Amino acid sequence: MALNDLRDHAVAERADLLALLEQLTPEQWIAQSLCRRWRVRDVVAHVYSYDELSRTDLARSFVRARLNPSKVNAICLTPYANQTPEQLLVLARRCVHPRGLPAGFQGGIALVDGMIHHQDIRRPLGLPRTIPRTGSGLRWSSPKPPP
Repeated sequence: MALNDLRDHAVAERADLLALLEQLTPEQWIAQSLCRRWRVRDVVAHVYSYDELSRTDLARSFVRARLNPSKVNAICLTPYANQTPEQLLVLARRCVHPRGLPAGFQGGIALVDGMIHHQDIRRPLGLPRTIPRTGSGLRWSSPKPPP
């Protein structure tokens, strides 16, 4: 599979996540996620907030956090701390097509991040997910080890 094919899969993953988010109740938005100390709303802000950052904004965040990924997340989530679920849905709709850092690796960052955080939201809410077989031919393989 060509690496550039991941963009379509990332968009499909984000669209599926958006469909779930549009159905959540107010109580579900504030429920604990699988991510320690993050509610569902915090996970949603995390998934999409990096799309909004320019390269300069991202670099500043890393410098402010002294390259600590947990602190970078905290810095990047601060502007979203008081946003309502409706505002976070607007953000999610605006970012179905990944841009910025999540668009890296031809959408691979958004795809993996979306798949993982989709489960971080669904599992504690008791909302199982069935992923239909599409025949898209998406296959993951690891490189052969050296001889």
